[in-house]
Amino acid sequence: MRIGILGICLIFPGLTSPIRAESPHHWAWQPLRVATPPAVREAGWIRTPVDAWILAQLESAALPHAPQADRRSLIRRITYDLIGLPPTSAEVDAFLADSSPHAWENLVNRLLDSPHYGERWARMWLDVARYADTKGPIFFEEAEFPWAWTYRDYVIESFNRDLSIRDFFREQLAADQLPTGSDRKSFRALGFLTLGNRFLNHLPDIIDDRIDVVSRGMLGLTVSCARCHDHKYDPIPTADYYSLYGVFQASVEPLHLPTIATEPTHRPYRIFAGELRRREQALTAFLEQKATALRRQSLERAADYLLAAQRALSQPRQDDFMFVADANDLNPTMILRWQRLLGRTRKDRDPRMRLWHELSIVPESAWPKRLPELLREHSAESTDPMIWQALQSNPPATLVELARRYATLFQEADRRAWKLADGEPLPEPWRRWHELISGPEAPPTVDPFRFGDLALLPDRPAQAEYRRLRQAVESWRLSAAAAIPRAHTLMDLPNPIEPVIFKRGNPAQPGETVPRQFLALLSGPNRQPFRHGSGRAELADAIVSPQNPLTARVFVNRVWQQHFGTGLVQSTSDFGTRSDPPSHPELLDWLAREFMAQGWSLKWLHRQIVMSATYQQSSRPHPTTWQQDRENRLLGRMPIRRLDWEMIQDSLRRHRGTLDPTVGGPSDRSGWESNRRAIYQHLDRQQVPTLWRTFDFASPDASCPRRDETTTVPQALFFLNHPQIEATARGVLARPEIRSQAVQSRLAAIFAELLQRPPSESESARFHQWLERPSNRDAHWQTIVQAILCSNEWMFLD
Repeated sequence: MRIGILGICLIFPGLTSPIRAESPHHWAWQPLRVATPPAVREAGWIRTPVDAWILAQLESAALPHAPQADRRSLIRRITYDLIGLPPTSAEVDAFLADSSPHAWENLVNRLLDSPHYGERWARMWLDVARYADTKGPIFFEEAEFPWAWTYRDYVIESFNRDLSIRDFFREQLAADQLPTGSDRKSFRALGFLTLGNRFLNHLPDIIDDRIDVVSRGMLGLTVSCARCHDHKYDPIPTADYYSLYGVFQASVEPLHLPTIATEPTHRPYRIFAGELRRREQALTAFLEQKATALRRQSLERAADYLLAAQRALSQPRQDDFMFVADANDLNPTMILRWQRLLGRTRKDRDPRMRLWHELSIVPESAWPKRLPELLREHSAESTDPMIWQALQSNPPATLVELARRYATLFQEADRRAWKLADGEPLPEPWRRWHELISGPEAPPTVDPFRFGDLALLPDRPAQAEYRRLRQAVESWRLSAAAAIPRAHTLMDLPNPIEPVIFKRGNPAQPGETVPRQFLALLSGPNRQPFRHGSGRAELADAIVSPQNPLTARVFVNRVWQQHFGTGLVQSTSDFGTRSDPPSHPELLDWLAREFMAQGWSLKWLHRQIVMSATYQQSSRPHPTTWQQDRENRLLGRMPIRRLDWEMIQDSLRRHRGTLDPTVGGPSDRSGWESNRRAIYQHLDRQQVPTLWRTFDFASPDASCPRRDETTTVPQALFFLNHPQIEATARGVLARPEIRSQAVQSRLAAIFAELLQRPPSESESARFHQWLERPSNRDAHWQTIVQAILCSNEWMFLD
């Protein structure tokens, strides 16, 4: 998708569109309103303030709400909703027998306190976070994120302990910069940024993916649409995109990932740690040696790099390139760095490079005449005395010779700088020339972290050696018995450079410099650049600021969508001007305001929603309401919702009595035969299992705001033929509380287990007739269980 957008921008560079005049007045940019629940005629129906806004719109439309659902439907609905599992027969019986006025509240509290609550609700956020255990397309690195599961466990634990969503967001952006003392467990949160697709090691795409997951996931804004040009619909200029780009460009993944537990002191661990240190040092030394060699080559072959960069500049639509080179080739990324040096010095009219820029556009046949003219037009002072004298005393006849003159000055300035004692200043005019080849933005400055693996190692032999050394580290970290978990984190570069706008999204065409700062749309008139490191901590604070009207609105809307199937705003990750307005705008603002006032508590938000009469409605609408509001935007009934893939898998394991209740831990590769919950299954970004996709599992390639819901033949065939369904049927019948029963009691126990209700008289009669048929009675019982599992009643929440 991103490649396609970039391609369109390159083909049609003239595509521009002014930001809509009405966009500053768009509802989503406005401050949260202070809303009071409206007065309604049927005040006795209201159980939480949520109901007042729902009922007010229904009454305004003269539409009746649905009656309350029966208690069996309610316990099934809320149990699946909060923990993703069916209620047990004992839990259903206990709830039906509880006649106290607090029965529903007690049930809700019990489920919110369950350790399985976090497993259910973490999945919502992992879809947004495009979580996977693998990197996707990548060159010469390991395909796995070995510690991805620590991020998944962080999300589960955070939801279980009701971590403030404000802190949840801040940790996912800047846990490494927040005060945590000696506890590094919060470092796991940075998996939100680091566990995305690796796009064949292409850094601009990796950074774009991080901008996208932050902006859509937390802010409900499609900031990545401003990568190549100003956003077509929302007030997000390209400059703001590259301000955020600079934040993530200055945030790099450490070569050696930090541990997240206290390191033990016993002898086996000391032996493990010593060997790990040895392997890590070998990897670090290899990269430092390559960086040193590339820096030396960039100066030794400065003339070649200048010529290659000049050729690239003469092709203004040349895209950023990335390919495998021979060991003796010019480094592709280094060419881009020299190209950017030429671009900066031309734009700044740098005196040191003025003669290069003026001569390089003149045909070489005209140089004998044009060079003396230029030297007369520009005095030594208006250009630079060193290059002026070099060209005056020995005029070059070709661009190659001109490049050699410049390379000689660069090399001499570098040689003189290396000979100086510590603290001794480099005298003029050599200091001026040394400035061009030193500093974080200079071409020869090679930092392995800033440069990137593929850029540093473009040749296959170097890549093979890097892979061998890296595998040695990773295999030892993972396989050694004494290994402890680590986190996929970020760290700030010590000297971040100011980002530049890439014209048409092309890194080979740098434009204006921009500061690292928050979006102008949400900053007010006194926007200030980020001043500390990369700016991630300041970005996090801006996102969760009480003055930012979007973050709480967007998160509250996500939770509402999870409970009701559709958000108050239907485009959950896009609150821009192309989105539909909220169905209940004052309710959305009231929930967002109260959510922040209640400490950004997710469990408080759940209680407001599920304790409401709106949530407890039957799914059977009044005929009038059905005719006039078929899409149920006014919520005159509870929508029927299908179980998602994880609910299906976990329910089948629960039914056959094999579900492992253990919370957390490494990802499981056993497939459907595993007894662990589906959230713990290993997820390969490039090989999502066919069954998962059949049941609309979220693609981990990009942030997913809402899963599709399809109805296809393969779904039906799964329930009819898959070995998992047959295994579940056998497992249900083998359970002691079912196996030992007489026919009628066994049938009732099966219905209670699978549907949380007894069979009707007609169902009992039909199944008895089936059981009385000749042949294998055990097979008939298995068919009965499979038939129930194939039913809509099992598959949908009423």
